[in-house]
Amino acid sequence: MNPASDPSPALPAITVTVCSYNRGAMLELALAGYDRQSYRNFEVIVCDDGSSDGTVELVEGLKRRLSFPLRLFTWEDLGYRRAGVLNVGFVLARNPLVVCTDEDCVPHRDFLLGHARRARRGRFSLAKVVKVAERDMAAATVEGIAAGRIDRLLTPWPRTKLFYMHLKYYQWLLCRTPLRPKMNGANFAVWRDDLWAVNGFDNTFVGYGYEDNDLRRRLLESGRRIQVAVRQAVTFHLWEKKKGYVVGDSGVKNKAHAERPTTQIICADGLRQTAARLNLEIPPEYRD
Repeated sequence: MNPASDPSPALPAITVTVCSYNRGAMLELALAGYDRQSYRNFEVIVCDDGSSDGTVELVEGLKRRLSFPLRLFTWEDLGYRRAGVLNVGFVLARNPLVVCTDEDCVPHRDFLLGHARRARRGRFSLAKVVKVAERDMAAATVEGIAAGRIDRLLTPWPRTKLFYMHLKYYQWLLCRTPLRPKMNGANFAVWRDDLWAVNGFDNTFVGYGYEDNDLRRRLLESGRRIQVAVRQAVTFHLWEKKKGYVVGDSGVKNKAHAERPTTQIICADGLRQTAARLNLEIPPEYRD
């Protein structure tokens, strides 16, 4: 990844939607990563799924300290509703390219520049995460991120793995391998127009898993194609002892829904229905 100077003005403005739940300490680290991005034409929307750990107060305080536009949406904690809360972020997005990620992922300095450079109309970008081992978590502090220490974890070995995975993605595409490459919910980019064209995430997915697979499938069936951004858009997935969500047995139901034989490209309960339920204004260009 090349150090960035001023990127081309032709590159798209970006809205980053960060899904968050009871990981305020990690969210602060992720936002510190966005504060040092080489590409500056972006905003961040924290889509909070009902945290009770002080996340809301944290974000409100950070708005005054960080150098980029930061907004927050939160709602009542009724269990894992990732699809729904990210749909809110998509409705609120102001910029043409939407990057989707999670609160436990700290972006490399050139993360957004990579997504902006790989963006092509009619395509959505898929990428991966670099997992941070427990022994390397010393670099994951606000000060360490500001000083660029977390970027130094992108050593030759993870770079090599990303290079081969980049090639693997192209192999899957050339061979038309079913369900590959997958959409990693912590690192993908979609044009806002395309999200509205398929009505965003399907709110039917309640509980953990498969909402990303379904969005990928509907985007492909709508005629969009996959753009590979594995090497260009790198984010670091932080190590942790336990997850914030209690997953339960929702995965079986979600898997069955994601693998149904026929799919409505425009899901019946998505962006528009989310906006209606929450009294959110639909942008004029997407109104019926």
